[in-house]
Amino acid sequence: MFRDHLDYFAKIAFFLGTTAALLFVNETCFAAQGTGKISLYLLDPRIAGRGACIQMAPALPGTWACVFSTTNNLLYHELNDLLRDAYIAQKTCFVDFETSNFSVNSAQCM
Repeated sequence: MFRDHLDYFAKIAFFLGTTAALLFVNETCFAAQGTGKISLYLLDPRIAGRGACIQMAPALPGTWACVFSTTNNLLYHELNDLLRDAYIAQKTCFVDFETSNFSVNSAQCM
């Protein structure tokens, strides 16, 4: 009988812990992907640290994906060049980006 109560409380504790952890997870850890051709290539010098922003056909979730210059983005220039060249040549690209700030994580164009 005592063991049954312990199992019951362990399950409740696990459920509450999982629920609490999920409440603290926000969109910053979710990524989205899209495949298509770049239909719009935007450069806006008024926004510091942001390189190219793109829209694709078919549309990306959230419509935009942008390359940001951050301390952990070692491929900033390469990503900008890749997306520009793909736009000009109308290549098909696969883009992985964050849903919270639309920051491009990686891109591949064929």
